[in-house]
Amino acid sequence: MKERTSILWQKVNKTNSVTLAWQRPPYDGGSKITGYSMERREPGGRWVKANFTNIIETGFTVSGLNQNEAYEFRVYAKNAVGSVSNPSLIAGPVTCVDISGETRYSLHKHTPSLSDRVPPITLCTF
Repeated sequence: MKERTSILWQKVNKTNSVTLAWQRPPYDGGSKITGYSMERREPGGRWVKANFTNIIETGFTVSGLNQNEAYEFRVYAKNAVGSVSNPSLIAGPVTCVDISGETRYSLHKHTPSLSDRVPPITLCTF
């Protein structure tokens, strides 16, 4: 089985949203990758879909997050024959905190920063 790697959070916005990025996987399961799907959850909670349309790019802004709540994120790749990869490693948790009108973030454990190389998502089960 190929090792799964992580996605990176890029920024936490004042509008209670988080922008995440990842690299295109090196293996496409034998068919062109047609998009990605993002999920979010509160730590220990249930995974819910974070996008309502197919994500074409290797980045996505998850909106509608609540102040002072922690969230975790993961992404799946989909190919032209409909196969879906295993999820990426979990990014986060990230908490949006509004201090003096400026939204800041709190990371509860080590999460790669923008200065780190964005690793690929490795597709494990096409």
